[in-house]
Formats: sequence, structure tokens, C-alpha cells
Amino acid sequence: MIVVEISGEEQKFLKPYVEEWPELATIKLERTDIRKYLNALDDMILRYGFDKKMEFYNEIGEGAQLIYDRVLDACDDYDDRKGGEE
Repeated sequence: MIVVEISGEEQKFLKPYVEEWPELATIKLERTDIRKYLNALDDMILRYGFDKKMEFYNEIGEGAQLIYDRVLDACDDYDDRKGGEE
């Protein structure tokens, strides 16, 4: 079952990083895809998402973190719904 769908704007933002992290090309994330997707986003943030001093997020880090948070929230919502069905 699909947990979250990556928007067109998010896909455009992530496109330059798909070659390095193919998981980021996934548009419709199922629960089983979430961990790999979030790990790829985490790696992307660590590599490209900080200023030169590694103290603060740059524009890439801020955008990637917003996607990360949205996917994580959608996953939590999905788990809450599934837990309520039991």
C-alpha cells in the first residue's frame, strides 16, 4: 500500500541526486520502501546539505529535510491508521 507520493516539485528538486541515490527516483513510496528512501535522503543531506563549516543547513539541506520530515510524518500517520484497524 502506498504511504506517500513524492510531488512533482520534490521530484524536480531531487533529480540531480538520483544518479548517486537511485532510491530518490521513487515516486510512490510503499511502507517497505521508506527506510531505504530516508537513508538515501539522509546521505544526501550529509553530503550536500550543509554550509562549509558543517554548522547549518544550506538550501539543499533545508529542501531535503522538508521532504524527509513529510515522508516520516506520512509514515507515522500510516502506522497510526494501521494500528487503529487492528
